[in-house]
Amino acid sequence: MDIPAELSMGEKIKVLRESRGMSRPVLAGLCNRGPDWLKKIETGERELRSHTLLLALAAALQVGDLSAITGTNTSTPVPLGRLSSCCRSDREGWASNGSLVRVIAGGRGNEGRASW
Repeated sequence: MDIPAELSMGEKIKVLRESRGMSRPVLAGLCNRGPDWLKKIETGERELRSHTLLLALAAALQVGDLSAITGTNTSTPVPLGRLSSCCRSDREGWASNGSLVRVIAGGRGNEGRASW
C-alpha cells in the first residue's frame, strides 16, 4: 500500500488501521492502550515518542518496516507474527467491546484469572 509521504505519522497510522479494517479500540487494545490514546496519536494531539509503542503499533498493523509509518529513509525492520510482550501486558488490556480487562498474573492459584 502506498501511503502519501506528506501525511503525519498519526495520519499514516490511521490510514493503515482503516485499510486493514481495524477499529480504534482493537488496535489500541493490541498495544495495551485505550482508544482515546490512539485517537490523540492519529489526530496529532499527542506525539508518539516511545519506540516500543511504535513497534507495537507497526506489528499490530503488520507493517514490515517502521519507515512506512515514520517516513524516514532509515530502514527499521518490525518483528511480525505474534505480538510480543512489548505490546501486551500481563496486567491489563482492552477487550473487543472496549472494556478494560485486568488479568491477575502469578501467585498462589491466581494465574490467568481475569477481573473486570
